[in-house]
Amino acid sequence: MYGHLYATLARHGITPGELELTLYHNEQYAEQNLDMEVATAVERDLLDEHPIVETLRFYELPGTEQAATLIYAGPFHAITAAVLTLLSWVGAQRLLPAGPLRELHHSGRAHSGGDTKPHAFLELQLPVRPQAPAPPTTGHAHTRERAK
Repeated sequence: MYGHLYATLARHGITPGELELTLYHNEQYAEQNLDMEVATAVERDLLDEHPIVETLRFYELPGTEQAATLIYAGPFHAITAAVLTLLSWVGAQRLLPAGPLRELHHSGRAHSGGDTKPHAFLELQLPVRPQAPAPPTTGHAHTRERAK
């Protein structure tokens, strides 16, 4: 996917930034059939442009009020454990995802010459929100007395 992104940008004379970003839009954790989007920083004046091709669009990633984050350094192929750790922590804190999981590549491009780099330094960000309070349970009121 990144290869397609960079090739499309190059065909249109657009210089990509250094930071790569992958967004995972799946509602639940999945290892297959991922709904994902890849991105890179571009010049701000391109944000108002209409898509050059159907698969390329320019927009500013919206901010979030609260996010759970995890810094990961290690091989790209082992990132699943980091994602699961972040998701487990979010659940333990009684938080809910409030947007797509963001994977920021601080170590530069993840792929070089068609191959995935062996080592990654990245940040996982998951926008979160508090869980709604549980509705009150309905119970029965009763008393117990001894008969006289």
